[in-house]
Amino acid sequence: MQSETRMNELLTASLVHIDINHHGDIEDAILQFLFGNEYRGLVLLDDIYLNEAMDRVWGSIAAPICKHDLTDLGHTVAGSGLVDFSCSVSVRDLHTEWLRA
Repeated sequence: MQSETRMNELLTASLVHIDINHHGDIEDAILQFLFGNEYRGLVLLDDIYLNEAMDRVWGSIAAPICKHDLTDLGHTVAGSGLVDFSCSVSVRDLHTEWLRA
């Protein structure tokens, strides 16, 4: 019961940060739960390239959900990704803009 309540609390958050066991199963279950409950916020997903399981999770995210690879701004080795369930965020190439500054 408590975990169900916690999962439902995620639906009210505008931003959810997932950085857990990196086996892919829990990350995938959370993303599926959010999608199945018409979540419209953002998810910051750490370590998207850490291992095969996380690469599979990241690779499985597809329309109608939008995703942005933020590896250049986050974990430059293991990867960081932004999952946009409403496809309302525009991500510019900030790395290139920093180099120009």
